[in-house]
Amino acid sequence: MTLVVLIWTLALFSRECLGEVEVAQFPVILCSEAGESVSISCSFNKSPNCCPYRVSWYQQKPPKAPKLLIYETSSRYSGTDSRFSGSVSDREFSLSITEVQAEDAGLYYCQSYSDGVFTQ
Repeated sequence: MTLVVLIWTLALFSRECLGEVEVAQFPVILCSEAGESVSISCSFNKSPNCCPYRVSWYQQKPPKAPKLLIYETSSRYSGTDSRFSGSVSDREFSLSITEVQAEDAGLYYCQSYSDGVFTQ
């Protein structure tokens, strides 16, 4: 059975760090077989040294509201399965899902924030 995970791509802007900060989320559509591992990424056009970004990851199964999975880049929210993990490398933040299951299908998106300023 092939699982389809739709990724909501966001372009986020902020006036911090001498210009706008853009965020790109990829891939846009991700298909996986049960049991495989997948990663979804958000990347920034400016270095985290400029703006100390943090990212939260959400999962949504319409028509339900989004559910927080990961906050502060890599902290699992209460009740989030240990198969979900967050990480960062330079300007790229990733959500990884190991041993993908059918119930993982849905929309995933990142939210960036820096110094108390939240963007979505």
